[in-house]
Amino acid sequence: MNVDGLAFKKARVKRLMTQSFLSRTSGVSPNTIKKIETGQTRKLDVIRKVLTAMNMSVKEAFETHMLFFDNQS
Repeated sequence: MNVDGLAFKKARVKRLMTQSFLSRTSGVSPNTIKKIETGQTRKLDVIRKVLTAMNMSVKEAFETHMLFFDNQS
């Protein structure tokens, strides 16, 4: 599974959430939010916490191409 960091950032900004606010509401560190937004993490449990705080499901994240599978990995 891969993460489109830019799509994550756009979704966060669309929801008027700062990285700091998303960090607090999701329970993950600000550094982890930055890693997600730069595509540097693939940890589903962490991504799920962030998506929940953004009121999004994993299914919706796949449908909007925030998450995707790379067959070349």
